[in-house]
Amino acid sequence: DIEFELAGLTSAQTFCQQAVEHGSDVHILEVGNQVRTRIETLLTKQLDLESDWSEFQFVENKAFAEFAEEVRDFGALKTKVDVSKCKVVIKPAFPGFKCSAELTTMNKESCHCVTNSKSVSTTMKDPSGTIVPTQLRTKSGTMWGIEYLPKVTGKHTLEVSVNSQHVAGSPFDVTVQSTDTPVLTIGRE
Repeated sequence: DIEFELAGLTSAQTFCQQAVEHGSDVHILEVGNQVRTRIETLLTKQLDLESDWSEFQFVENKAFAEFAEEVRDFGALKTKVDVSKCKVVIKPAFPGFKCSAELTTMNKESCHCVTNSKSVSTTMKDPSGTIVPTQLRTKSGTMWGIEYLPKVTGKHTLEVSVNSQHVAGSPFDVTVQSTDTPVLTIGRE
């Protein structure tokens, strides 16, 4: 019975690891709730062994302890993102229009690295220091759209963090241009 339950936990751990590495935020949260329920069920299960308990010496399995800790902290997963390798592309910005930047999360090998939305945070300020609300949109597990609606022209700052650490280059200068400023000029004036 114990070996069967251990095999089930090992399988669950492998499944959760794959879900975190390859699943969407919704899938990860759904799996997290299922795992939490299963762990709680296993922890409350009473085993009826015929042997005398004094004959056994119980040692906590380190892998299980680490797994239980990961499940407990499921809502705030740390990922293997290397903030020094992440890339941010700022697109042209104009007051009164929805504008955007794009974050690509990378690992230390400079490969795309999946992370969850709770790991990414953004803050934008206009030239006077007033907060400009930003909205994070998932494009894929490794690409994030950062949307904002600037109200004034001038130099804004955009801070982008993953796992509470600034990505390379953050804070970024974002120049919000007047709509009178030509973006592309063809020919001569």
